[in-house]
This record gives sequence, C-alpha cells and structure tokens, in this order.
Amino acid sequence: MSVDEQRGAPDYVGVDQLDGNVETVVAGSRPQVNSGSGFLISGDVGVVLISESQGRERRKRARPLSHSAWRREYLSKRFVPPRKFEAAQDALVRNGTVFISGADGSGRQSTAEMLLWLRFPDNEAGFRRLTFDNEEDVDERPLDAESVQRGERLLLDLSAETGENVEPLRRDLDTFRAAVEREGAALVVVLPVDFEQLLGDEVTNPRVVIERPDGSAVIRSHLLAENIPENVHELDALGESRASEPMRGLERLVARIVQAEERNPEAGFAQWAKSATETVAEYVSKVAGQVKNYSLGQRTTLLAASMVEGAHPDSAHVARHALQTGLGYPQDDGFVLERAGLGDALKNIAAGVENRRAIKFESPRYAEAVREYFWSNFPELREHFRDWVGTCLAMDELTDADQDRMVARFAVQACRTGRTLDLWVLAERWTAGGERGTRHRSAVRWAASALGYGLQDDRSLGGASELRRKIYEAASRGEPSEDLARVLVLVCANVMAEEHPEQALVRLRLLAGHPARDVADTARSAVRDLTSSDRLYRRFLWRMVTWLENPRRADPGLFLLLARADRVSGRGPGSRVLLHSKVIREQLATCWNRVLPLDESVWRSSVRAWLDAAGTAPHGDLFLDVLVDAARGRLSVLARLHVVARDWAHQHGNERRARDLEVARRLAVRLDRAQEHRLYS
Repeated sequence: MSVDEQRGAPDYVGVDQLDGNVETVVAGSRPQVNSGSGFLISGDVGVVLISESQGRERRKRARPLSHSAWRREYLSKRFVPPRKFEAAQDALVRNGTVFISGADGSGRQSTAEMLLWLRFPDNEAGFRRLTFDNEEDVDERPLDAESVQRGERLLLDLSAETGENVEPLRRDLDTFRAAVEREGAALVVVLPVDFEQLLGDEVTNPRVVIERPDGSAVIRSHLLAENIPENVHELDALGESRASEPMRGLERLVARIVQAEERNPEAGFAQWAKSATETVAEYVSKVAGQVKNYSLGQRTTLLAASMVEGAHPDSAHVARHALQTGLGYPQDDGFVLERAGLGDALKNIAAGVENRRAIKFESPRYAEAVREYFWSNFPELREHFRDWVGTCLAMDELTDADQDRMVARFAVQACRTGRTLDLWVLAERWTAGGERGTRHRSAVRWAASALGYGLQDDRSLGGASELRRKIYEAASRGEPSEDLARVLVLVCANVMAEEHPEQALVRLRLLAGHPARDVADTARSAVRDLTSSDRLYRRFLWRMVTWLENPRRADPGLFLLLARADRVSGRGPGSRVLLHSKVIREQLATCWNRVLPLDESVWRSSVRAWLDAAGTAPHGDLFLDVLVDAARGRLSVLARLHVVARDWAHQHGNERRARDLEVARRLAVRLDRAQEHRLYS
C-alpha cells in the first residue's frame, strides 16, 4: 500500500498505467470525469480510467492506486505461471538472486515481477528497477551495492540491452549480489535472449530458462478477470493465436475482445474473437493498398480523421485544413459548394458518422493502422505531423476528450518511431505562454499527458531514458517555465517515481529550487512524500551529504525537511527508528555541520524541534549527540547552539520548563565537553 493510501484520500495528483492502446490513469482527491483517453490534469484531479482498449474492471475502479499496487493487483488475477516458475522461486529463496532467460515472448517480464511480489507477499511496497542512466552530479554505477536496502525488491531487466551495456556489469555484479544477500533483499535479472552465457558459471549464477505457458490458459485467465463469458470450444475462434502469440500479444488480444464486446455486446464470443484476431498489421497492409489510389486530398482527410476518430465531423474538417496548410498543400480555388461535402469526403475514405455525430471507421484498429502507416512510411514528415498536432489542439472544434485522445494517439506514434523527444518539444510549447484560463489549463494537461506517456514507454528505443535526461538537464539549468516546471514536478513524482524513484528525487531536488514559490513548495512536498519510504530516505540523505558540499538554494531546506524530528525518530511498519542507525546519525551530523553556519533563521525552528524531541523521545539523547557532533568543535557554532537552547528552554510555562531546562542542561554538558576538546586538542 502506498503512503497516500495509508493516509486516506491524497491531496495531489497520481498517475497510473494500463495496458492497451493508450495507457494512462490519473488519480487525485476530488473526482472529475473525462471521457477521453490520456491524462486528466487540472487543479482538482480525480480518477480517469479511459483508454481505447480497456476492460470494464479498470473503468469502474475509482480508488487511487500507485502503479505498483495496480500492477500487482492486475497480475495476480491474470498470471499463469510458465514452466519452471517453481524452480525460479526456489532459486530466488535460496540465493536472493535469480537470472531469468527464455525465448522472446515467453513472459519473462511478468514472471520477474511475480517472483518479486511473491518473495515478500506481506510487503506492500513496489520494486525498484535498476537502470543504466547516470546522473551528472553523482558518480554512481548501475549496480551500486550501497544502494541496497533491507528487504527490498530489485529488478534488472537486460532483455533489451546490448553487450556494450551488459558487459561492464560483470565487475559489479558479485559485490551487488553479496549486498542483496546481506540485506535479505531479492534480485531478479531478466537476461537478453542472445546473452544467456554472459554471466558464466550457472552454479554461482542461478539461471532458470522459462518456457511459454499454455496460451489457452493465459487467454482464459484474462477473460475471467474481465468477466467475459466463454466456453472452452469457443477459443477455437481465436485460431493459431493461442499457440503462436507472445504473452504481450495475448494480453492485447484479450483487450481487443473486451473492446469488441463493448462495441457489440449482443454478438457473442465467436464474433468478438473474429474481430479481435484482425491485427493492426493486417489493417496496415489494407490501408497501404487503398492509399496508393487516393488523391492528396483524400490522404490528408484519412490521416486527419484517424487522429480525431470519435470526434464531431467538423473536427476532421479543421484538422484536414491545418494539415494541408502545414504541408503547403495547394487549396482548391473553386467555389465551396462545388466541392465534395464533408460527409462524402469521409465516405470516400471508408469513414462514417455515427448517430451521435462522431467519426467512426469500420474498426478502431483501422484508424490505428492509418496512423501507423503514415508515421512509418513518411519519416520526413514526422516533424510536420508533430507541429500539426500542436496546431490542432488549439482548435475550438475539439472537445477536451478529443484533445486528450489526440495527445495520446500522437504519443503512441512518437514513441513507436523513436521520436519521444517530440513530446518534450510540444510540452515546452504548450507551457511557454504563461497565460491563464481554460486554454491554459488544457495546455498544461496536454503537456503532462504527453510527458507521462513518454516516461512510461521504456520499451521503445530508450525513449523514456532520453526524456528523463531531458528533464534532468532542464531542471539542473533552472530553465523550465513556471507551467512546465509544475508539469515536471507532477510527472516526476507520480510517473517516474514508480519505477525510477531515485531519479525522480534527483529532479525534484532541482525543481525545489525553482523561483516560483508554488512550484518549489510542491516539489518539496513530493520529496517529503517519496522519502516516507525508509529506503528512499536513506538514499536521499546519502546524496544530500554530497549536495551540501556545494549546495543549491533549496538544499538546506530540503535537508531540514529530511531531518524533521518526527521523521528520524518515528517508526514505520516493518522499519526501525532511523536515529538508531549509526550511519544515519553520522550523515545527519555531516549535513547539520554544513547547515549550522548559515543564518540562524534558516535552522532555528528545526533545532528547537529536535530539542523538543530530546525531552520526549525514549532515545532523546541521540538528538543532542548529533547536534554536538555536527558542531565539530567550532566555537562559534557551539555558542549559537547554546544560545538557541537557552532561549528555547525559557519559552514555555512552568509545566514544561523543568523538562526543557533539563534538556538544555544535558546539551550544555555536551557542548562544554566539545569546547574543551576543541581548546585542548
């Protein structure tokens, strides 16, 4: 369970991920409704469970969940163990580490996740993905043994990596695995198909080769989770898909069955299956055959209609005109009434208009195939397509739902074709104006949706990694506009943090120094929430020791946020009191040492809170020991601590004064000893 679920309804925005064409969910505390796909981002954000191929169960869920909690719930209802799964479980229990290999499409990713969930079934926390991304301000390796925390789950997915990235892991892997074993943690490594022998001896590197589970069983488990009725013999309608499709393909197949059932609930399973087995690839081939006979005008109409499918026909007209203008297509000089009407233009490209006056193709996958065809076959126009989408979103003919669908559809194609940074380009444009009002709120929503999708898309050509780097560079230079900075805080805290929490914290630390007060405060709040996890707290404090050597403007305040008396003395579920750790005390003292020379107004209230805790906590003297150790014998700092403690002890009435004076006395004794050591050493 996430921290926010434990506290109740959250007061910030959360983002979750679904499977299917458009993979977005946004959660918050004051529900709203959005009928489109993509992220709903606004001042009061609710839950959006909309996608172009989502099951009914996910539409109805109306409680906020982190991605990790949602993913665990999703997998537990649908997962069919592959062959050798029990062997992998045994290896993980015995060694703390297991290497998973298998053919592409055998379900390695889901298997790795389920192994981690089942290793610590009572632990509600998610797992941490180890990454090859390096931050510029901290020199660290992908496998940093110091980063391993007690009882945590770790996933190293090498399935898409090359030898260039994998080979350097040899030197760090043994040390990292030793730390995993020492901390009682769990590490699952997903090996690439072509590098199964990379790690050498199977005795010291326990490797399990999994085999694809039975396709019919996988389909049946997914259908059961979606409440779709089927008889065993009806699965024959799915043809060879059950035996040949990879696991991710079977998941998409069931999503299409759900979609077909929702579009035509009376048809029956056989008809739903027939519709579902018509692949996008088949439609792309069909589109290619048709487009070669289309005029330029028909082609622009086709692409425009595919991007606004589900919208009013007028939106196709304005989108088509914008596309033709952007491409420099010569407009027809003839009289308007001499041209083919909009209805005929849509009919000529096999698009129709439903009773509710919405554009509809023969199949939702036909529209998807149109988009895929144009983005794949006209690479020199991808930049124009990006600019065209940005233009269309500002048009009044598009509703909020239409806009959200267009953003999501564009994001799919941008990520698929290796142009994830196009999402960044548009996000910068959308948030650059600084104006206010409805259009401004929509633009912020589009930017959050686009970046949120790109950050989730680790499967395509490293696009998410590029986007994380772009966010880091912008935040480190302090260049984001106020609105873009708000969006970056949002997506770092609620998208990136799900699987790359340390990278999210690094960026939030930079954004906490933004000159816009509300942006900085929101970033600080996000840091506070993320570091409620002991593991992330320890890692962030470890970084803070380095950061405070040459601090940015926000760093002292962030440290004091970390050093809250209630945080270092509290005990979370299954965790120990942080202040009991010698390493934590040393790191806190080092950070205090770099903060105490600053103006007293910066740290006075935090020191007083520590003095309060010293008088009430069972381990109160530890607070005093850290403060005195932080002074490191510097007479000026020792004197300032003494004055602050003296004034603090006299600020309350008689009921507390005796206790406070005793705390001040204990501190004074320690300060005198430190001063004597300073004078005579």
